[in-house]
Order: sequence, then C-alpha cells, then structure tokens
Amino acid sequence: MQIDGADVAPAQSALSGEYPRLYQRMAELVRDGQSDMDLRPMTLVADAFLLGTRKITDPFHF
Repeated sequence: MQIDGADVAPAQSALSGEYPRLYQRMAELVRDGQSDMDLRPMTLVADAFLLGTRKITDPFHF
C-alpha cells in the first residue's frame, strides 16, 4: 500500500482481530440469551408509517 507515494505496510492489528472479536461477542450473546440490536431505525420507520399520511398527486416524470 502507498500513501503519498511512500510504501506503507498495512497494520496487522487493524483487521486481524476483527472477526475473532465479532465471533466472541456473538458467542457471549448466545450464551447469555441476549441480543445486541439498535431499534432506533425500526422505530423511525414505524413512526413514519403510523404517523404519516398519504397524499396522491399528479405523476412526476423526470
């Protein structure tokens, strides 16, 4: 890899431990019967469907 024309060795620790940490975290969650989930996006979509209204207008053509 090069940065500003100079060869730079990729950092071994940047990604080498990523998947083992993910699998370890998943094993902990399964073992403890828990989940690690962000419900905010689902809440926003639910709010849009529940609170929004539909207004039919003329077709739009690009």
